[in-house]
Order: sequence, then C-alpha cells, then structure tokens
Amino acid sequence: MKRYLLLILLAGIGTSAFAQELPWDVNGRGLSFIPDYTFKGSALTGWAGIGTNKWQAANGEIKVNPNGGNAVLASVRSFQDVGVNLLVKATPGTEAGVLVRLQRSAEGYKGILVALTDSDAVSYRITLAADGKELSRERLRPAGNIIRVAPPAPAGGNEQQPRRNNGGRSNRPAGPAGLLARPSTAIVPGDWNQMEIIIDFNIIRKFINDGGDGT
Repeated sequence: MKRYLLLILLAGIGTSAFAQELPWDVNGRGLSFIPDYTFKGSALTGWAGIGTNKWQAANGEIKVNPNGGNAVLASVRSFQDVGVNLLVKATPGTEAGVLVRLQRSAEGYKGILVALTDSDAVSYRITLAADGKELSRERLRPAGNIIRVAPPAPAGGNEQQPRRNNGGRSNRPAGPAGLLARPSTAIVPGDWNQMEIIIDFNIIRKFINDGGDGT
C-alpha cells in the first residue's frame, strides 16, 4: 500500500533560526493527496542523522547547518511505495533534496537523490560514505512523458469523418475573461520551494512547485 508523507524542511540556513509563514495558500501551491503522516513535532523521534551535522526540529520545521559539507537525515522506517510532499528552504547555492531507496553498501550507503538547486531539480544515483560524505553520483535519464491512451474506436467507425471547411478544426467559443493566472512554478532561490515525490516500484516522479513531472 502506498503511504503519503508531508514534511517541512529548512536546509543550510545557518545558525540563526527565523519564523516564516508557510506558503500553502500564499502562492497557490497545495497538496495533491491527503497525507497519512504529517511532521508537526519538535523532536526527531523516528529519524536518524548520518554524519556529524546536528539536525534540529521545532514547531514542525526541521533545520540543519551543513557547514559546507553534506547533511543527511534518514527515517528509521522503510517504505516501499510512497508519496512525499515537503517544503524546502535553503540559502542560495545550497543543494537540497530527498534521498530515496537508501540502502547500506560496502562503501556506506547508496540510493537515489532527487536534488533541488537554485535553478533545477535533477535525479542521481548516489553513493555515500558511512559518515555521509558523497563518493559518487550518476545523473539518471528521464523515463519519458506521461502518455494518454485513447479509448478504442467504436465498432464500424473506421470511416473517415468529413473535413470541415476550416481545415478540420472545430469552431471553439472564446474563453471567459478574468481567469486567474497560473502560479509560477519556477524555483525560487533562498525561498520556500515545494517538492512532491511519488515512488512507485522503480519509477520516481517529481513535481516542483506544483509544476512539471520528471524522473
């Protein structure tokens, strides 16, 4: 059964903490599912850090200062198929992300990193040492776009439809005026960005700021 999680993270913000209004309704981004679990606490029970960086939790936010290195926080529970929705805020130039399919290896750990930078979101196959230091990464190619499968044609419906005088296009009425503009889905460096990650068997789909789908 697929599980759904909701997390709010701040990565690489430095040592000073500050309060922020969460942007669920501010910029039009919201959840596409009802989560089975939402992190709201001030303790990291059920989580374990990899390496020496100190993670902190307060008022439903998880914070860390990576001090120029890697900071990894892992759930002590394992999930097979899962959906994760989280808000991430990092200082410009910091790479944040979600490490999924994490396994122990001879070197330390291996898994898939869905990385978020100032301008892009990319997935990598990554290897970490036991202290969380990155040893290698390989960029993963996209698995392809979502394809809509059309229903079969009705029986006996193989005849060609007559062409219209306008080149086969139907005359569509003009759309209503005053529609709301779609919120921007661009990554905003130094501000809150939403990541939604769906893991289904060997397919990982990511949506950034309620925007495009990728793997």
